[in-house]
Parts: sequence; C-alpha cells; structure tokens
Amino acid sequence: MSLVDRTEFIALTGTLLSSTIVDAILDAADSQVEVEIQKLGSPSIPDSTQYQAALLFSKALLVDRYRFDGTFDSSTLDYSHKGNTEGMISAYREQAKALIQAEARNNITWIQKANR
Repeated sequence: MSLVDRTEFIALTGTLLSSTIVDAILDAADSQVEVEIQKLGSPSIPDSTQYQAALLFSKALLVDRYRFDGTFDSSTLDYSHKGNTEGMISAYREQAKALIQAEARNNITWIQKANR
C-alpha cells in the first residue's frame, strides 16, 4: 500500500492517467522516500512526514511523466502553460528531501538530549 492514496492523488492533481500509471508513480515515490531515509541512516520518520515527502516526490514524477509525453506544456483557447518543468521537478524533489532531512535532524537532536 502506497503512502499516498491513489484516489487522493488523483483528486489533488487532477491527473487523468490510468490507475496503473498512477500506482506506478506512487510506488516510485515511496521508493524515493525510503532511499532518502536510508541515506540518513534510517532514522525514525513520522508517517505524516513520509506522506508529505511521498506526495512531493509523486508530483515530481507526475510532472516528469507529462514532460516525457508532451502533455505538460499545453495550451487551449482560454489557457496556455509553458512551464519550467525541470525547475518544478527539482523543486518538488528538493522540498521532499528537505522535509525528511529536517525530521531526521529533529530526531537526532531529541535522542542526543534524551541521552544526556
């Protein structure tokens, strides 16, 4: 089971991708959260922080997916969007990593204070 619920992700992003693709994105985001936690020595990270990080990683993966199929940069009669996809992807990933790192620092600081 993914950290972020498929139905919630679809509602938050408005994506029309298939359930199979959305599930793959959510699973990949969970893996990225796990990798970041492992890089820090596997500290205890609250579920809420993991959820927020997974949501950010999922958004980065969604933008990346749309970039690859050419649907991200779109325009209609009333709307035009030519976004900085690389910037968005990087920003989402960096925000996710920063959340995990901040929580890990808080965890380490708490342990150090408790062991005094």
